[in-house]
Amino acid sequence: MASVFLSYAHSNDEHRQRVRSFVEYLRAQNLHVVVDTDVRSPAGPKEGWPRWMENQVESADWVVLCIDETYRRRFDGREDPDKGRGVTWEGCIISNRLSTASTNNTKFIPVLADEADWNLLPSVISVATFYRIPLQQQALSVAIL
Repeated sequence: MASVFLSYAHSNDEHRQRVRSFVEYLRAQNLHVVVDTDVRSPAGPKEGWPRWMENQVESADWVVLCIDETYRRRFDGREDPDKGRGVTWEGCIISNRLSTASTNNTKFIPVLADEADWNLLPSVISVATFYRIPLQQQALSVAIL
């Protein structure tokens, strides 16, 4: 069973619901999906959020980036330092992985909402195949199985 780590911003209710629905869809396709809301401890993961994120990126077969305006701003490090530290950190991890792999992308898959502008894709991942959600979620799940 392929494992997927989902990276997303807690930007607004509509986006969070889209991500929740997407997670449910992927899990229904028998994919092992890890998302931050799986951590149930009120103190967060025992290893701390930065190490937890790094471990998830490292161990997942695929890292799916659910990109919206807020995600892009945080990924690029252009957010208020007190907001969205998770995506800011994940953006650093992902950018570093792509850099050390000489931009050979074998793990990171960007997704956009059906109506989103493709210019939201961060530059380090902008040449990767991207998928529209929910329109292409079936194609994505087939590709990563």
